[in-house]
Amino acid sequence: MATRRVEIGPVGRTVAANVTRYRKRQGFTMRDLAEDLAQRRWPISASAISQIENGARRVDVDDLFALAIALDIPRTYC
Repeated sequence: MATRRVEIGPVGRTVAANVTRYRKRQGFTMRDLAEDLAQRRWPISASAISQIENGARRVDVDDLFALAIALDIPRTYC
């Protein structure tokens, strides 16, 4: 079964870039971030984080909020 390409708009590209930027600023690998999220009971796999950062996966509001908490991003930016 073929998968269709996910279209990511300008806001999605900004989110992807910011997840990468803040993850690196915290000194997290993708696996570190995935483990931190799992401990907070918001499981997002390292593979899913990679897809988010590469624009291959959309981020829903729940995931965005979880990422903001784990990456210590003020929620006013969400």
